[in-house]
Amino acid sequence: MRWDIGIVRAAYRLSPDPLEWLRGVLDQCRASLFDGLGGFATIYSRDAPTPEEMVSPYVILGADTRLTDALRTAFERTDEETRRRAFTIGRPIATLTDLHDVAPRKNPMYAELARAVGFGDVVTVNAHNPDGTGCFLSAPLRRSARTPRTARWARLASHVAAGLRLQRALVGADPTRAAEAIFSPDGRLLGARAAAVGHRVTLGRVVRAIEQARARRRKKTAIDPMAVWTALVDGRWSLVDCDEPGLGRLVLAVPNPPRARDPRRLTVEERVVAAYVARGDSNKAIAYTLGIPEGTVATRARAICAKFGVQTRTAFADRYVAVLTAEYERVTIGGGPAVVGERDAPVRRHEALTQAEQEVAALAARGMSTAAIAAARGTSHKTVSNQLMRIFRALGISSRAELPARLRR
Repeated sequence: MRWDIGIVRAAYRLSPDPLEWLRGVLDQCRASLFDGLGGFATIYSRDAPTPEEMVSPYVILGADTRLTDALRTAFERTDEETRRRAFTIGRPIATLTDLHDVAPRKNPMYAELARAVGFGDVVTVNAHNPDGTGCFLSAPLRRSARTPRTARWARLASHVAAGLRLQRALVGADPTRAAEAIFSPDGRLLGARAAAVGHRVTLGRVVRAIEQARARRRKKTAIDPMAVWTALVDGRWSLVDCDEPGLGRLVLAVPNPPRARDPRRLTVEERVVAAYVARGDSNKAIAYTLGIPEGTVATRARAICAKFGVQTRTAFADRYVAVLTAEYERVTIGGGPAVVGERDAPVRRHEALTQAEQEVAALAARGMSTAAIAAARGTSHKTVSNQLMRIFRALGISSRAELPARLRR
């Protein structure tokens, strides 16, 4: 698919103006995301102090401004739980229906506007980073049933998120000065700093594989460029094309690792994996985002769970959310400073779930298996499986690992 390479290249094409960068990315989404009603996008910072500061002005390409105005107003006026859910819904691509659990035409906030504009839903790609920054790429849909390819967009979103990190870090700067290695498109090393010298073979191999896949993509036996062009290489470098006068196209290896909060004695590498695991991302998805082997992700995930004193990813997600949302108090003990008073955030009751589903969801959020839940409740394995499917659908999630965070919002 030619459009996906266009999106990736736009993600790494930096601009002095972040909104112009975003416009370039959105423009490349026309063929794959737009449904005849245009599109719009915004850059967000989840931890900004006010709703107005959380999202940038919209970049709009052909979309009805009545819709974008209504969405911004709704975002600023809605409750904190819904805003947080918009940032953290555990899938790379979701709809307005997923967010509110009701189609726009049946939602009092959007019903009249949906008829006036002629849209059935709004689909949004969430290109998120572990530090709470990211961007939304959105498009109104004529019908709510149309859903673009989720797996493809999961990969594309990881590139857009990486591009946003570069855009924010290098705004107004020359990326060639930030590069730690420079290659020709065929993978030949032209120069490297000390930090990249030991990785020059790996970097060169990836550069060469991407170029070969792009050149052969029209052949039936060709390798998918998106399979080899991961968002990072070895969890550290983004590969950025650069046209240099007299030299032609070069490929820059620019340091661009994600940043994440450190909730408990984690290494830099572990805290990034922890943030993705807590969100519900699979080892395969994390490996693609970081450009590291899936086995390495699995090893780090096990180490993280051990440091948190849990045995399952679901239990880890519960503990991770509890640690990050806990309240602490600084006190003096024995003449020295100490931090005490951790308190878990309460689990909320969700009206979309029945009493039985509430109980099953709570047990699953603790890391209990389907068989264990069935035994504890005196029901069958199939009954619990069906209940979990309804719970996931009602809460707008797709995995057990997302349950703890969802139940606390």
